[in-house]
Amino acid sequence: MSTQNEFPDQPMDGGRAATSPSTWSVIKTILKPLASLQVSVVLFAMSLVLVFFGTLAQMEDGIWTVVSSYFRTFLVWIPFQLIAKFGMVFFGVSPDAVWTGSFPFPAGYTIGIAMMINLVTAHLVRFRTTWKRSGIILIHGGMILMLIGEVITGEKAVESKMYLQQGELSNYLDDSRNIELAVTWTDEDGVGRELLVPGAMLKQMGSLSNDQLPVDIEVLEYHKNTTFVETPDLKDNQDTLVFVSGGRSAGVRVVIVPSAEEAGVKSERDDAPAVKVVLRDKKTGDELGTHFLSLWQYRNYNNRLLIGRPHRFTADGRTYDIELRNRRVYKPYTVQLDKFEHKVYPGTVVAKDYASTITMIDQERGDQREGIRIWMNNPLRYRGETFYQSGVLPEDSGTVLQVVNNPGWMLPYVSCVVVTLGMLVHFSITLTTFLTRRFVR
Repeated sequence: MSTQNEFPDQPMDGGRAATSPSTWSVIKTILKPLASLQVSVVLFAMSLVLVFFGTLAQMEDGIWTVVSSYFRTFLVWIPFQLIAKFGMVFFGVSPDAVWTGSFPFPAGYTIGIAMMINLVTAHLVRFRTTWKRSGIILIHGGMILMLIGEVITGEKAVESKMYLQQGELSNYLDDSRNIELAVTWTDEDGVGRELLVPGAMLKQMGSLSNDQLPVDIEVLEYHKNTTFVETPDLKDNQDTLVFVSGGRSAGVRVVIVPSAEEAGVKSERDDAPAVKVVLRDKKTGDELGTHFLSLWQYRNYNNRLLIGRPHRFTADGRTYDIELRNRRVYKPYTVQLDKFEHKVYPGTVVAKDYASTITMIDQERGDQREGIRIWMNNPLRYRGETFYQSGVLPEDSGTVLQVVNNPGWMLPYVSCVVVTLGMLVHFSITLTTFLTRRFVR
């Protein structure tokens, strides 16, 4: 007598039905390598290496050059010469050693994004979301906020300065990291005009032409930085700057000369770029003059310690001024310095306090606020910008306000609060669990 299987569609597997893996299981399998602790350790080690080489690079390069090329980018080519310099300091490598070549290394954005992916996938794959792990989740969430804040700050934050003598009004800021070539003149109606050439175009050099100008501007040289040397025997001319009182003897003459970039480990100032330009008549092509223009000649760059004759040229019966300056950012408000206070500790020149009393005139909003006081560690926040007391003009004649526009300025504070809260929660839960196990039995 034959028998027949009454359940032909049921698999014979020891009484258990075979099931296909779920979609989430497949996703976890794919993400598991990204969430491993080994990847975390490797990324942390790579970040230390990047910081090490970025610090070494500041022996030759400026801070912002290093920040841009090592940390706020995805890939950096690290010169072998940096390793040679490290050897010169600690291992007796010859000071004349030259190690050519370079090697690629993941830069700040790459490592930061990889860390964030590793952290998020670790929570998805390795960690269970329970109340006992709430502290860890908060700590890691705060770290993610900190990474996001750094990206926003690097891409969006702008640092500028405003220079004001007592009684002076200003409606523009000087962008501390960018430059422009400005040609200014007054038209037939008495209205001031200006034509601006961005710094990026100056770096490319070549000829620049614009229908508003009767001349073409040919950039012959671009220098990333300049310095000055004293020239007591030279008479005043457009290439000579003179010290005003304050910091040096009044009347000392200097001229500007090209120099290497300011090293980040020892510099106390931003680089002062320079360009050498020749002006040619648009109609005839005749040369109308050659000008060596440096940021030192822009009075705000040197905190108004140096004064010089403006660079000028005449074409078609009109006089034009030409200068290299920090990029100006014009604002819908005007700031007037009413009073400036500079206090020092008795018997010293060490600053005890800086304070500026200003009037804020907002033409766009039709608002005027008087008696606003800005002093050390007590900034003014207005229209998304923060005004800090930064410096002083010669002979306490005025103030330097640093103005920061940073859309992500709150994120570091929030992330610190979240991390601190996470640590407290984690400690409390751990302590409670320990006491429960020890005393409740």
